[in-house]
Amino acid sequence: MQNNVTQHMEKTVALLLFFLFVAAVGLPVLQDDPYALRPTLVGEPAAERIWLEPAIEKVATLSQSEEYSLNMPQVATLGPEGSVLVYDLGDLQLKAFASDGTYLRTYGYGQGTGIGEIEQLRYGGVWQDSLVFLVDGMQRQVNLFDLEGQLLETESYPEGVLQYVRGADGTRYVRLPPTGPEDHLLEVHTPGAVRQVPWFSEDPPDSGVWHDGWLNVHGDRALYAALYAPVILAYTADDTVGTAHPTPDFGGPFHGTPTHTGEGIYHMWSEVDGDALSVQLWTTEGMPIAGSAPDTLFFDVYDATDVSYQYSARFAAPGMNATYAPESGLLVAVQDTTVDLYRVTGMP
Repeated sequence: MQNNVTQHMEKTVALLLFFLFVAAVGLPVLQDDPYALRPTLVGEPAAERIWLEPAIEKVATLSQSEEYSLNMPQVATLGPEGSVLVYDLGDLQLKAFASDGTYLRTYGYGQGTGIGEIEQLRYGGVWQDSLVFLVDGMQRQVNLFDLEGQLLETESYPEGVLQYVRGADGTRYVRLPPTGPEDHLLEVHTPGAVRQVPWFSEDPPDSGVWHDGWLNVHGDRALYAALYAPVILAYTADDTVGTAHPTPDFGGPFHGTPTHTGEGIYHMWSEVDGDALSVQLWTTEGMPIAGSAPDTLFFDVYDATDVSYQYSARFAAPGMNATYAPESGLLVAVQDTTVDLYRVTGMP
């Protein structure tokens, strides 16, 4: 009996010393994980959102001119040298505009199977202000253009490609299209190897939607804002396990598929701007009803370095898919046939 008590006390003391050590050196303590995440879960979720309402001023409405037309704008992302890239799904191109609305150029040669042409535009963006890439899901390839819009090369991915980003060190992170339960979330391509990143959840409630999300990059790390899960995941070239950073919704009642239930919050689109990561939110208040655009846009903003929650912002502006660039002071709201550019002021 005495030996059992002694052993129990030794284990208790050892555990206490461990937590004292963690507190002393500042290591993250794992939290309860109701979502069965594979990545290491670190950080403290905010108890509630801190809402700010910055002032906005409309700069321009993009639609068409003698230089360009927008056939079917879908979403926008930040382009090279402070520009804005609008996904035109009608023309299967990225169309670049200055922050004042001035048309700059078009990336991609339109629909087709020829050199530089696109069959299915899935994703696009810029790498270090030197390359613009367009993901062609149908042809399983990524077209790379210089800043003037000339095709440089085409990368092929036999297993398919949904999304694509490059780290500052040149590492390529490739989102794979799901075809079965044994598939992977990402492939990490380095000069010496191709590594596979598993799905982040071991037991998703609905595997058809649970693993959707938006891929960005900050420095050498890929940042994945899960569409329905209340986490943002971070990966590096040598880490296929990753780190899960909780959003303000983590740990509370989470409905998983707000589009089906009309409840909950989910991450519609994400963007890295300098050292800030912004994520557009769709909620019961801001969710489109019967296809109409909501009249208020909602965003969470994180520090892109440690993925810590900073604040939330709401803007009295209509739009479906929207981009908020906190450090650039830019808001881009996409509607059915037009794109509105706003200048954001009044931030702390």
